[in-house]
Amino acid sequence: MKRYVTASVKIDEDLKNMLGDLKIKTGKVMRDALVREVKLAMAEKLQKEADNIKSVFNKLSTKRVVDDIREERRER
Repeated sequence: MKRYVTASVKIDEDLKNMLGDLKIKTGKVMRDALVREVKLAMAEKLQKEADNIKSVFNKLSTKRVVDDIREERRER
C-alpha cells in the first residue's frame, strides 16, 4: 500500500481566490506538475548517463572489440 505525505505551497490570496472562482483543483494541478518535473529531471539524468556511456564506447575501436571476442571464444 502506498504511503502519502502532504506537500503545501504558499500562494498569493488573489491567486487562491481566482483558483476557487475558476474551480481549479489545486491538488491535482500540483500533483501533475510535480510528476512532470520528476519525469523531466529523470530524463535529463538518463541523458547525462547515456552521454557518459557513449563517450566510453566511442573510445573503443571495433578491431579491438572483435579481437577480444575472438580470443574469449578460443579460451572456451
